[in-house]
Amino acid sequence: MQRVTGLLALAALVVPLISSGCTDDGGDQTTRPAPEDPDGPPDRSGGSVVTGPGGGGVDDDPSDTGLDGTSGDAGDAGTPSVQATFAFEDILGEQLSGASVVYRGESTTLDDQNEGAVSLRRRSSFDVRFKRDQFFDHRIMGRAGGMDFRYVVPVLSRSSAREAFNATPVTLDEQQGILAVNIRTPELDPLVGAQAILDSPHDQPITIGTNGTSEPDNMINSNEQAIVAFPNVDTVDDINLTIEPPNNETCRRYPDEDADDSIRVEAGTVTVVTYVCSGV
Repeated sequence: MQRVTGLLALAALVVPLISSGCTDDGGDQTTRPAPEDPDGPPDRSGGSVVTGPGGGGVDDDPSDTGLDGTSGDAGDAGTPSVQATFAFEDILGEQLSGASVVYRGESTTLDDQNEGAVSLRRRSSFDVRFKRDQFFDHRIMGRAGGMDFRYVVPVLSRSSAREAFNATPVTLDEQQGILAVNIRTPELDPLVGAQAILDSPHDQPITIGTNGTSEPDNMINSNEQAIVAFPNVDTVDDINLTIEPPNNETCRRYPDEDADDSIRVEAGTVTVVTYVCSGV
């Protein structure tokens, strides 16, 4: 009887210890609720946070740069964006009525100044298209920076391109592409004396005068537009350009200097890239 009473007393001591979460090593295994986050639970809905000037937002697809002219997240709610004004100049000075600028599948008709504005995702690559009947499609490539910008684009109709390349023994092959290289000052004027050198197979490049005449050359001369045009460029591999300024200026891709210098042209299309050179 004394033994039973002793066992009951021992059980009375053990049960409260188990209920309180104590262990034989003195640790405490009691489960307690985690403290609440004053900012609320983290967002686990997917997407990466876009940071940079102007605040942040959620980038639904970081790999989506709009490089096909039909995609990208520019203008979406919460995504930082910049406004790009594209000013198109026909090399023969013609009015470009009925022309449009296309980005992400959305078309904007040019105004009376041959300009069209689009919203681009900040600090991302872009591929904007110029379209007009009887003209080559023009593909403007670059990388948007952190500020609004203006981009001057010389454009070629099919007839004016054939006329321009008559200065050379070149026959345009629409299975290849045309690369139009703009080389400008910080004021977006032509940089006289600048040369463009292309490392990919191509035919004789030309420069185009302000009166529309052309010369077989890869250097911009006085009274010429800011364009060096390379015909029949290989469309298979990425190409690389070298810009040689006249007075040891520093030349950078426009509008954002961090753009990749690798470029790929498309068949039957004029691909446009711009470099701005300065002494700074």
